[in-house]
Amino acid sequence: QLNNAYGKQQYLPYSVGILASYLKQFQDLWGQLEFRPFLYKRDGVNRLVEQIGEVDVLGLSCYIWNFRLNMAIAQEVRRRYPDCLIIVGGPHVPDRLGDFFERYPFLDVAFHGEGEITFYEFLKALAEGHKFQNIQGLSYHDRQTSQVIRNPRRNRLDDLNVVPSPYLTGIFDHLFEHFKEV
Repeated sequence: QLNNAYGKQQYLPYSVGILASYLKQFQDLWGQLEFRPFLYKRDGVNRLVEQIGEVDVLGLSCYIWNFRLNMAIAQEVRRRYPDCLIIVGGPHVPDRLGDFFERYPFLDVAFHGEGEITFYEFLKALAEGHKFQNIQGLSYHDRQTSQVIRNPRRNRLDDLNVVPSPYLTGIFDHLFEHFKEV
């Protein structure tokens, strides 16, 4: 979740932090995952891609202020690591896809709406070797068949208490430690 800096002020990557804190509740899946440190500071595309390195899944949280940079990163990751599964979510990902996957053919999956449950189900399906056709709230580009599949939208959460705080679950602790030294 790449953000703008305002002087020495940096915004924490809250949206990806909340995804991780939701996943952390499910220890069976959480234990199978290895998260790289969150990238939230803007930098050059090549430097950011080097920081990302070779990963199985790259998730990008898209806002109006970082969308173009995210697309440049996704394109470069696809070039360097063609087997990486590249997913996008956030408010800048359109609900009405139109030609979205044609304009951005290096993307694999688009999340629509709130992503906590969808992201959990997506990673669970991925870990179990299942396809994504039954997961509400996402669309995907099946690169083997060239089809774009749009799954039904997921209902909004009606109880926010099911999503733990990334501040209270320790998800941001490494960031706080880093800023103590700065």
